[in-house]
Amino acid sequence: MIRIKLPFQVKIYLLLFLLFILLVHFTTSQVNRLVSDSIIQDHTKKFEELKSVFFNLLAFKIQSIENESFLLADQESLRKALDRMDDSGNEKPYLVQWLPGSQRRELIVITNHTGRVIDGSITLKHGDQSETIQDPTRIQKIMESWHQMDDVLLGYDSVGYIMISTETRNNLFVVASAPVIDQQRGQMVLGTVSVGFPVDQSLANDLRRGSRFHIGFILDNRIVTSTFDMKSAIDFSAAWDELSRKKRKDLLNKAEQLTLFNEPYLAYAAPLPNQGTISGLYIILSPLRETLSLLDKLNSAVFGVSTWIL
Repeated sequence: MIRIKLPFQVKIYLLLFLLFILLVHFTTSQVNRLVSDSIIQDHTKKFEELKSVFFNLLAFKIQSIENESFLLADQESLRKALDRMDDSGNEKPYLVQWLPGSQRRELIVITNHTGRVIDGSITLKHGDQSETIQDPTRIQKIMESWHQMDDVLLGYDSVGYIMISTETRNNLFVVASAPVIDQQRGQMVLGTVSVGFPVDQSLANDLRRGSRFHIGFILDNRIVTSTFDMKSAIDFSAAWDELSRKKRKDLLNKAEQLTLFNEPYLAYAAPLPNQGTISGLYIILSPLRETLSLLDKLNSAVFGVSTWIL
């Protein structure tokens, strides 16, 4: 067996070189930790602010349709029309045309005192295309899932999230319903008025307002819509389905790093306003590719300077 003897100075140099490599590694890791922690804290602070902004904007829109449902239900012409109707189902739809501002609503539905749809209009979007449903029979089938309508027929107002399913996709709406009451006849409920707006990509982009952050809406642990394009939205849904229950719960307490489309994102979630018994969230995501690229450049710079010193 051949043994190689190294001069004492060479051993010292090798030991110093090893210590220097360890020092460079420690310095780089510390710089990485400090910079990444600072970035995470900065993003978390922005997320807290954005979470409040998005919540308040959405809550304001919900409050506006709730007030509108009360105003529409208080129309004297609507009370008289519903009072004259019978249960034969022969009346022609015409009530929506009388109500102020009904033409600009994506969803407006009028029922009689039994909950049968008298008139209505629901606009469903499929990408760049849209479909407007005005047939009371089709709307009646859609309304079979509106469980809160029973309370409205008893004289209570209601606000909630409703999933309207079609052959191609699911559409999420926020709907406010108010009873049409005849106060002169002992608070008798003559019918109901419901107005709403879709929780879709247009709403998400409107809330986003051109920021670099992305927004997604989640109902019953399913991604309903987001600001991503179609392909990325599919990948986002798949990534969300793979997340554990604990990971999803952690997103409600602090910002967490997720991997989407093979890229790192920082994510933060919060409950939807006025969600009632529905389990709904909105999630804010920020891409970290540029940030991590900056850290890689910083590492290269530290390593280059260390090599030059060596």
